[in-house]
Amino acid sequence: MITPTKQRRLSSRRRGFKLTLYEAGFANVFTELTSGPRQIGFALLLGARDLQVGMLSALPHLANLSQLTASFLLERTGKRKALTLVTSGLSRLLWVAIILLPLSLFSSFSDSRSWAMVAIVALSTFFIAMNNTVWLSWLGDLIPPRLRGRYFGRRNMVIAAVGMTVPLAGSAFIDTWQSWFHPQAPGGFLIVFSVGIICGLAALVVQWRMPEMPLVPRQGAPFLALRHHLGRV
Repeated sequence: MITPTKQRRLSSRRRGFKLTLYEAGFANVFTELTSGPRQIGFALLLGARDLQVGMLSALPHLANLSQLTASFLLERTGKRKALTLVTSGLSRLLWVAIILLPLSLFSSFSDSRSWAMVAIVALSTFFIAMNNTVWLSWLGDLIPPRLRGRYFGRRNMVIAAVGMTVPLAGSAFIDTWQSWFHPQAPGGFLIVFSVGIICGLAALVVQWRMPEMPLVPRQGAPFLALRHHLGRV
């Protein structure tokens, strides 16, 4: 017999399943619209050179080092939902600063705007990598092992649908905008990035409504003990 308390937990978990699919859709719209060719194209419009373009391409790999920081904070606090909302929120809100770079207010800093973009993207990517570590831990406890195959199949379908349509739509809009106005007109990029930010913040609202699963301690050496052990090798 299922008790009322257990029934509420099951209902909360089922609601969490559905919400994670919506979160996947919104979050990946943000990712697709603010990365890849659109990010590089905007950097070139700001006057980026080969070195800066190369740095933008390398940042996602370098940012993975921040996963150590995420693991440390997760071990010390155990608050996955709060850490996820903070890190993902910061990673997306930083793009507001990027869409302000072409404004005439910063025209006197035209030689520095591409470097400013590299710095802001680096910080945003740092928080994204931290968020990925905490989010996967939260998601792993939310989805029971017996349902993970079916769940991740559906989640991957959502991600694939976004990945096939959103980049094409965003790039087509930017090309159309520049053909209407000027090849160096930034308006198309700014609108596309703004849509991405809005969808990224919508994903935060969805995450906020998701149930937080208690962090179950797992056997193994604590993060700090592991760090000291590695330092002696």
